[in-house]
Amino acid sequence: MFNLKTAFLFIISAALAGCGGGGGGSSAMTNQATSSGGYGSTGDSSSSSTSTASTSSTSSSTSSTDTSSSSQDDSSQDDDSASTSAGDTNTTDSSDDSDSASSTQINGHVIDGYIKDATVFLDLDGDLLAGQDEPTTTSAEDGSFSLTVSDTDADSTDEDSLTIVSLGGTDVATSRALGDEMTLIASIPRTQTQLVVTPLSTLSFYAGEQAGVLEQTLGFSDAKPAQSIDHIALAKESDATGAALTLYAAQATLIAHTLSKAIPGVEPAAVFQALSAVVVSNSSSLPSNFGDTTLVKNILEKMLENDSSLTWTGDLQSDLLAVLTSTLQKMYVESDLKALNTIASFGLSTLADDMKALVDGTASETIANDYLTNVLSKVDQIYDGFELTDKESSYRTIEYAVSNNGSSNYVVDNINPSSEEFIVYARIGDTLNFQAASNSVYNFHPFKFSTVQDATSSGNDLGQNEGASYSSTVSTLVVNSNTPKTIFPRCGVHSGMYSKGKIVIVDDYSDFNSNSDASGALRVIGTVAKGPFKGASGHTYDVYLTTDEALEVDSGYHTHSFVEYPGLDFYMPNNSKSHGKETSNTSTLFKPKSHYKGSSASASGY
Repeated sequence: MFNLKTAFLFIISAALAGCGGGGGGSSAMTNQATSSGGYGSTGDSSSSSTSTASTSSTSSSTSSTDTSSSSQDDSSQDDDSASTSAGDTNTTDSSDDSDSASSTQINGHVIDGYIKDATVFLDLDGDLLAGQDEPTTTSAEDGSFSLTVSDTDADSTDEDSLTIVSLGGTDVATSRALGDEMTLIASIPRTQTQLVVTPLSTLSFYAGEQAGVLEQTLGFSDAKPAQSIDHIALAKESDATGAALTLYAAQATLIAHTLSKAIPGVEPAAVFQALSAVVVSNSSSLPSNFGDTTLVKNILEKMLENDSSLTWTGDLQSDLLAVLTSTLQKMYVESDLKALNTIASFGLSTLADDMKALVDGTASETIANDYLTNVLSKVDQIYDGFELTDKESSYRTIEYAVSNNGSSNYVVDNINPSSEEFIVYARIGDTLNFQAASNSVYNFHPFKFSTVQDATSSGNDLGQNEGASYSSTVSTLVVNSNTPKTIFPRCGVHSGMYSKGKIVIVDDYSDFNSNSDASGALRVIGTVAKGPFKGASGHTYDVYLTTDEALEVDSGYHTHSFVEYPGLDFYMPNNSKSHGKETSNTSTLFKPKSHYKGSSASASGY
């Protein structure tokens, strides 16, 4: 409650603002009119409550500039409209001091996409349940709410902050009804009257005294904390921070609610608590999304640490990681957010059911591997019109650098295929790009694929039906069922330039051998197919093709295989712990080829 001195200062400030004092212009933290909704929007915009309360010093009535909101029909593929255009809802209370009973209007949005029909209340007793005497309201069609809090209620807690809780409701973007287990929380200063209640404000709540560290790690700031930023509105404006926060929020919900549904005795709150602790512990190196397998593995292990009654086997944990992180890694924030909506809906239904079946032992033996290779197909079977460009599809595109030594020979990855039996291996579904070092290479020595070794005519060259295409800078082979099992690259003008090398199409790499006993430290781009980091997708390093090399680095090693290279094992020294990283290191890139130069300083594999 303001005292008379505060009220006097408020009046003076208002007068200065009216005269344009203090440099003019509105605060960057002022809430803006709302214009989009769901995880994304495509429709009519709705306005949200944007005002602070103004209470007379002689009465208990509260005024508000809250406006009505509109709605529209939607589905998992369509979005509605209701977000704050600036994504920023933080303001402070401007109520006058009063000796009589007075109240404050707290306005905001419930977001996981926007949630309508949620029960929103001031949690006075800390039980996260809506009590009969606790101020309560319901979120509108656009997720907005307006909660009237009396000073008596606010003063009934000894805390310096207020806890606003949202229970249940319906996700506007996906039309998915949410049970009361969908509990979102925001802790705000008593003077704050605009807020958002989101999975990220919930993580901040469970971080406790480490909330500041967590929020800074996620990308918030002291000026714009988690309970003040409408990240969906920012994402719709192509704001990079808004997109990053939207992804974190959607993934946090998926992690919490799939694990709680799958594992008996686990509530979403326990998962949020574990996730918040893991984020804080990774404050200096948090991945750009929560789909990182090591991060999710740490969440599971933190849950075991927090609750001694929980238990599961290493194999079960590996399978849970595989299905969960494979799905999380397909969640991208695109401009219209429809793909994110669809995968979120899939995750909270089909994925959660499959994870529960894994835990209770009724799942198919192949389900974990099915998710590793076909998760998008599973989504597509359920949601008509689902479209998503899978970033991981690039893992099966491999480039080989091509230069030439006059008309004598090509040089491919620093190997002379005219004098050495250089073999490139590939499977159906792989794309091989033989990239010219300069335009002059292929202009004078056109790079062709033939079924005849060192052919001197074009009669046996591969065409589009066999997956071949040619340009002045790159010759590409997209391996399909029509591609011959053995292919011989050649120069279209000169013979002998690729006389000993070949491309061999294989079903797997069980017979793969490099030309020496040493390849040096390798980096594999792909998805880990087995072991405790099953599902880790990205850059895995440092690994070796032989156990002897691994043992030269450490006294022990563990084995990895990858979805992209079935039948081939890689050996990682136990002191190496980089699985599915977002960025590479300087180790030689693994390619399924017969020749390596282990001493090469190049990270590209040649």
